[in-house]
Amino acid sequence: MEKTVFKNETFHVLLVVALSLFICWNLYTLVLVKNYFTIVPLLVQAIVLAFVLTRDKGAKMAIKVWSILLIIGPGLSILGKTIKIFFEEDIVSLIGPLFLQIVLLVIGLTIYHYNDTTVNVEIVEEGDKTTPPQP
Repeated sequence: MEKTVFKNETFHVLLVVALSLFICWNLYTLVLVKNYFTIVPLLVQAIVLAFVLTRDKGAKMAIKVWSILLIIGPGLSILGKTIKIFFEEDIVSLIGPLFLQIVLLVIGLTIYHYNDTTVNVEIVEEGDKTTPPQP
């Protein structure tokens, strides 16, 4: 049976925490702000979290797709905000949102890198999970 194996358990825990925080933020935005566009990222993050928690063989690909979306979204937002900074006079109001988008971009790049270097899909025998092989 193929399973996703996390070579860096710290990355696995931080990934679960990050996904949980993003889900909580999107739930907050959905319920209190009534922004219904957050349903899409909420569903994507919930699916990725389910894959990660079950260590399904599709988890590596799901993390990769999600991290690419997490790179593209803030990347385009940074580009748009940078263009606005050059053409508008009110730079101060754009600095905070620009900083947030840069943080999200760095998070996406970090997740992509660690997913590529520390996560593998391997064939795991059912008996190998609980007991080490006997000599």
